[in-house]
Amino acid sequence: KQWYQRRVAITAGEVKTSEGLVSIVRLTKGAYRLGDPIEVNLEFGDLQCVQVTLKLQALETLSPESEVREGTDTRCTTHDTKTIQCIHTRSTAVTLHIPLNVVNSFSTNIVLVRWQVHFDFVIAHLPQTAEIVDAGLTSVSAKGLDCDWRPLDTLNVSTLSWELPIRVVPTLPQYIATIAWQRTQTKDTV
Repeated sequence: KQWYQRRVAITAGEVKTSEGLVSIVRLTKGAYRLGDPIEVNLEFGDLQCVQVTLKLQALETLSPESEVREGTDTRCTTHDTKTIQCIHTRSTAVTLHIPLNVVNSFSTNIVLVRWQVHFDFVIAHLPQTAEIVDAGLTSVSAKGLDCDWRPLDTLNVSTLSWELPIRVVPTLPQYIATIAWQRTQTKDTV
C-alpha cells in the first residue's frame, strides 16, 4: 500500500491570448486556511514564456456609502511574491504562503475582503523559426562539434496580467501552533 495521499490538481484556468495558449494553471485545493501553502502548477503552452511573477494579494473593497474619499474603494496588499525564469520550460510548480496574521475572506455591508493570485506572464514574440539563443560560429575539432552559444541582443516581449480568485478561510488554533513550530524547525541556523 502507498502510505501517502496523492494530491489531485484542480484545473483553475487557461491563460490565452489571440496568438495562442500561454499557460494552464492548476491548484491543489479550492479553499485555503490561514497559514496554508498555495501550490500552483503551471503548464506552458504554445507561446514562449520567458518569466512569470506570482503575487498573493488581499483586496479590501469598501461599500460606496463607506468611502472616505471618492475613488478609494479598493485597497490591494501583496503578501507573497515569487518570480520564475521559465525559458524553454514545459511545466513548473510554485508555492506561495498565506501568512497567519492576516484576515480571511469575508463580506459585510461595509467591506468585502477577497483574495487572489496575480500572475504577470512575460511572453517573447519570436518568428516560428527563431530561438531564444542564437547559434554562433560552429566549428569541428578532434573532440567533435563545438558551438559558441550567445543570447540574443534584443528580445521583443509583452506582459500579460491575469488574476485567479481564491478563498481563504479561518484556521484552528491547534493548526497555528503546528505551523509555527514547523517554521521554527526548518529555519537555517548559522
